[in-house]
Amino acid sequence: MNGISFVVNKQLLVCSCGLWQIYGIPCPHACQCISHWAETYDDYVHEFMTVESYRSTYGPGMKELPEILKWEPQIADVIQPPPKRFLEPMNVDNKTEAASDRA
Repeated sequence: MNGISFVVNKQLLVCSCGLWQIYGIPCPHACQCISHWAETYDDYVHEFMTVESYRSTYGPGMKELPEILKWEPQIADVIQPPPKRFLEPMNVDNKTEAASDRA
């Protein structure tokens, strides 16, 4: 198309574009190769990205949080501002000395 080519390695499940490694799902380049190899995409998807894995993780469901009115206050909820630091005011003479030292 635009002169850029990508290398797909079916044993390592990688593509030189990097998307397959990041997402665990074959990138468009890998899909084209898998189609050319006359194989199914399911064999090349990372096990964490399968429907079975999703169902085993989220199948039991997640408990709902109680209404905010029923939350018990926590000490950590009160955020204190950082302590104030008092810095010595900089003299105009010190600024000119610092500038001349850098030169």
